[in-house]
Amino acid sequence: ETSPGLRLDDPGPVSPGFSFDSTAAGANSKRPTYETPLQRFAQITQAVRGVRQGFVELFDEGKRTIERTLENPETVPRLRAAGGAEEEHREVVFDEERVPRPVVYRAKAPRGVAVRRAVVEEELRRREDGRFTDYVAMRFAVFAGGLEDDARSVIWPFALGVFGWNSTASEREKKRANFLEEYAKISEEWRKDEGLVIADQLLQIRKDVTRTDRNVEEFSDIDSKLLMRMESVLAAYAFRAPHIGYCQGMSDFLSPLLFAFKDEPDSEPLVFACFEALMSRVGGNFRVDQSGIRRDLLHLRLLVGTADRDLAEFFRYTDPDFHTCFRWILVHFKRELPFDRIAALWDVLWLRWIPWTVQKPAASHSTPDLHLYVVAAILMRHREEILSIPLGEFDKILGFINRLSMKIDTDLALEGAVALYERIGPIDPDAVKSSYSLTLGDTDVYRDRLITVMSEFLRL
Repeated sequence: ETSPGLRLDDPGPVSPGFSFDSTAAGANSKRPTYETPLQRFAQITQAVRGVRQGFVELFDEGKRTIERTLENPETVPRLRAAGGAEEEHREVVFDEERVPRPVVYRAKAPRGVAVRRAVVEEELRRREDGRFTDYVAMRFAVFAGGLEDDARSVIWPFALGVFGWNSTASEREKKRANFLEEYAKISEEWRKDEGLVIADQLLQIRKDVTRTDRNVEEFSDIDSKLLMRMESVLAAYAFRAPHIGYCQGMSDFLSPLLFAFKDEPDSEPLVFACFEALMSRVGGNFRVDQSGIRRDLLHLRLLVGTADRDLAEFFRYTDPDFHTCFRWILVHFKRELPFDRIAALWDVLWLRWIPWTVQKPAASHSTPDLHLYVVAAILMRHREEILSIPLGEFDKILGFINRLSMKIDTDLALEGAVALYERIGPIDPDAVKSSYSLTLGDTDVYRDRLITVMSEFLRL
């Protein structure tokens, strides 16, 4: 019996997800009902609260299926054998060992249908106070299928914590009014004396703005409204947060936000609020002491060390501080994916939430470091190529990582990240903290490698 999560017999495209109607596939169909993931969710107008029970039932069935699969001694060899035929459909699962080695199998990433704006707005209208009928179910829908382009300006403020998931319409309107007042005040302040307070940063902002996402039509014209808004928001943030200021890479985070709100009237104050909330999460990456990026690199080292000892051993001798993944982590894959795909990835990453695990299928988990699980999953998916590189050849592994740019399958990467989290759980924060005391070995080598990676980043 084949698990819904392990599609070994059907090479055709699988529209993953969750159908709660046992008759949805037809009486004579051999295709299981889970193939139509959130299509009904994206179409239905019934209260989401009723759907939630379906989630729980699905989780329970998924858990039983996984347990049956793992208990079958013939299953694991069959999963191993299934991996060689089609490279584009390979992904990572794990043996039942304390420190597991990855096993490759052919599978389709379980991504559902993207949630439409009309569905979100309908949910917010169902209650008189403007709350979601069931915000957990809405988050699950976004996690499973992402968002349509026009829905991001509605959902991203919730995902980034600008609006509470359980907030009322009046509470959100009050916040919008406050954002408008605060942003007007900040903008007036930084523009005084032609921006002399942040004059040096303003020069860098203007330089970076004109070269951000120029291949996207809305940013291609140097006089476009979105580029002018980008300059204003970045300057306001530099003035508002002098302890961080402006750094290269911030425009990479801002451009998808501006694009999502491009058709929303008077949206610049809300965009600024969203950007400020995002910087509260990733701003450590841009500090002078690089505390954020150093912590993430240490966390990644612990993840790989826990999940794949062969890869961990390779990086120990070749890139012990995982500097080759610096660019992935610094701007959360912004320069590794086409513009439309980065938004789809961020739909999930910004939730900072996984709705289930194998052990507790109906539980939800806060996962602020999900992007690191994505990094680890990508490395493990390409483990054979990486392990074929001679030990100690830093330039070769850096070149290999850079060549993955624009070739990363985000759906498979997310599936691998969730599988990894299910398998090993969160990394102990105390373990990450204690890792700061580890020696960096040859300081000159550390410095030279970091300079090499930063040079690659700044050239792009």
